[in-house]
Amino acid sequence: MIKVAFFIAILISMIIPQTFAEEYIVPGWIKNNAGWWADGLIDDSSFVSGIQWLITNEIIYIPPTVSEKSETSIPAWVKNTAGWWHEDKISDLEFLNAIQYLVKIGIISIGSSNDYFTNILYHIRME
Repeated sequence: MIKVAFFIAILISMIIPQTFAEEYIVPGWIKNNAGWWADGLIDDSSFVSGIQWLITNEIIYIPPTVSEKSETSIPAWVKNTAGWWHEDKISDLEFLNAIQYLVKIGIISIGSSNDYFTNILYHIRME
């Protein structure tokens, strides 16, 4: 009985982290855009438009986020975060947290909340 419980505990500890890690994987080619933006080679508007397109086309996943207010400028720390992510100094999840913050403050719009949530629920059901 103890062997079975030990085996189950090991199996769960191997499966759960991989499940959560896969949820936050960002395709590597997006790092080039983040690096270009951090280096000033592309402007804020181009970067935001690109990230917005990636979210709405489900290439990257941002947890459902309700915009609390509408800001007009991107905080400098978000650009720094993009540069660090491009240089592999931080994880995909840390980069996505910064992107989620841009959604939260209204810099990135993901369309209507209902469409976004419906789309997420559809994909959850399909998996």
